Amino acid sequence: SGRRVGTITTKEDGSQVEEIDVYGRTVGFAADANAATPRLQQQIVREKTVQADGSIVESTNVRSRVSHDSDRMTNYEKTTETSTVATDAAGRQVKTTATTVNRRDASGTLRPAETAVTVAVEPKK
Repeated sequence: SGRRVGTITTKEDGSQVEEIDVYGRTVGFAADANAATPRLQQQIVREKTVQADGSIVESTNVRSRVSHDSDRMTNYEKTTETSTVATDAAGRQVKTTATTVNRRDASGTLRPAETAVTVAVEPKK
């Protein structure tokens, strides 16, 4: 079992930052031999901003305890999701979402590893 502790901060520009610390006695699926009490296993930072064009950009950065060395944390890996909602000529709401997952290469630099674009159309109400 674990526990999540989080805070959400809203900045003057309306953007939000959510910070979540996850505590537990396991690293992945294995018991954390060094954890007499629950300790920090994962850190999550989510940022949400609304751009001038109305699109919403959400970024999630995650780092976790290293499974083979439970005294270390990994570097942050980043997922960015940009959503735009518009109304088409037929009056339907169209939501376009582009998601990019970044992974660290051998030199430690974040590089795009996966990209996906989805489009959802809601019928006119």
